[in-house]
Amino acid sequence: MVAGFKAYDEKTDKYGLYPWEDCEDFVAQQLGECFSSHYSAYLFKKNFIASIPHRPDFEFRDDRLFILEVAMAKPRVEVFKQFPFTHRHHIHPRLQQTLGLGSVVTHWQQLKLYQRCLTQLQAQNELTPRRAKAAAKVLWPLAHWIAYTHPVEAAEVATFVYRLDPSFISTRNGISRSSLSKTRL
Repeated sequence: MVAGFKAYDEKTDKYGLYPWEDCEDFVAQQLGECFSSHYSAYLFKKNFIASIPHRPDFEFRDDRLFILEVAMAKPRVEVFKQFPFTHRHHIHPRLQQTLGLGSVVTHWQQLKLYQRCLTQLQAQNELTPRRAKAAAKVLWPLAHWIAYTHPVEAAEVATFVYRLDPSFISTRNGISRSSLSKTRL
């Protein structure tokens, strides 16, 4: 069962409502096609997730990988139309907002988990153009963040984005397609 959630911002002392958005493809949704709520607003059958391990090697992104692997296991999804969970946006950085060297590790883990899931989907012949586009949408800003500390690797991620979605057009300034051809890969 999935649901939207409420968010509370400590800084502004305000609440926001984030209803569940139905994208009709739970895997594409979890890859980044549309809003996927917050994993704490999900409820799973214990026997369904028993074989999906948490992975300490993806420490900062363990929950994201877990949810992607759950999605790829093809659950039956039911939507609860209420807001059963309140997510607190803290004033001080927490796990979601790693800084310094921790951000480099977080970005690396994010990249590796996407590569892992996309490879698995490809092997199962389930990496549809829709899912590839969804992943590209998430990987492009990741390339931007990686570029702050590792520009060559960021260019490789950007090139990968265009392999996933040749028609990809960034809505952000930054790496251009023409600059990628000048980069050693």
